[in-house]
Amino acid sequence: MKKVSLVFLLFLLPSLVLLTGCPQKQQDGSLQANVDSRSVGMVTDFGGVTDGAFNQLAWEGIQNLKNKGAFNIKEVGFLESKKESEYRLNLEKFVDKSTSLIFGVGFDCEKAIKSVAEENPNIKFALIDKEMEKKEIPKNLISVAFKSAEAAFLAGIAAAEEAEKHYKEEIYIIAGMEESPVIKQFIFGFKAGVSVVSPNIKVKVINLGSFNDLPGAKTKSLEIFQKKPGNIIFTVAGECNRAVLEAAREKNGVVVMTDKAPDSNENVITTVEKRTNRAVEIVADHFFGKSNSGGENLFLGIEEDCVGLPKDNPKITEEVLKKIEKCRKKIISKEIIPPTNEEEFEEFIKKPNSLE
Repeated sequence: MKKVSLVFLLFLLPSLVLLTGCPQKQQDGSLQANVDSRSVGMVTDFGGVTDGAFNQLAWEGIQNLKNKGAFNIKEVGFLESKKESEYRLNLEKFVDKSTSLIFGVGFDCEKAIKSVAEENPNIKFALIDKEMEKKEIPKNLISVAFKSAEAAFLAGIAAAEEAEKHYKEEIYIIAGMEESPVIKQFIFGFKAGVSVVSPNIKVKVINLGSFNDLPGAKTKSLEIFQKKPGNIIFTVAGECNRAVLEAAREKNGVVVMTDKAPDSNENVITTVEKRTNRAVEIVADHFFGKSNSGGENLFLGIEEDCVGLPKDNPKITEEVLKKIEKCRKKIISKEIIPPTNEEEFEEFIKKPNSLE
């Protein structure tokens, strides 16, 4: 079996524990963690903690909780999963350390985290990026689902305005796994945003079937950019987003990114941000501040500041930014409800929609 990637020495050495201070041994031989402090652990999906996307952002959010001293969190750590069988192993390693709150990042972690949570009712768990069946959620687990279609809708407006400016008749989407409900939110929210600018712009989806096939993502992107300079790609492909951006820089293409804005805005119109850093803070506040129980889904969108576009969008004109802001407010007021799947999209385009 491929060795689990362990990041901190505290996970490599059995003599060390995740919590600050030495745990006390009870008469039954179990370890009792220091109740005066809390710990938070995170299990990544296959992208890893440096994916430049939602794993990395989630880890930054957890670190921020510790740095602020929020909820008396003293120790934090993460474990990277490189294959599906490692989700459970990594979750159990945090359980063995009596970790106060354990995050599983990515919808592929659902089965493992549900099972481990049921077996450990005294530990709190959170699944990031998946809506679960409510009746199946253990009382010590919260599942976080993002309203990604809301932010994708705004990005679709920006991309379509850019396409019209340069007389482009097509916009491309490169998707990691097109069939995933999470990815469908991005796709159909984006297509709806494009449609309110111009119903004549065609949006073509290319499915990679993977979030970590970087060579495949780059090859597909280069083909698109070579067709016509300045072609636009909306990339919803996890770790593969980097490969799409690399191709854009080589061929002067234009990209709409997802999850985390790159350090440089070169070749990037905007980014659909899925702010997992904000989400982990909301979960911690729920468990440690407002409530002591889970058993529910949290739906986080623009109103909760968990999805959106970056504050700075130098590639978007002031005129277009005003249109986007107007639509953002309409989404919050429910005047606009971006579609999350094909059926909702077909209904959306039947109705009169205007940016005015």
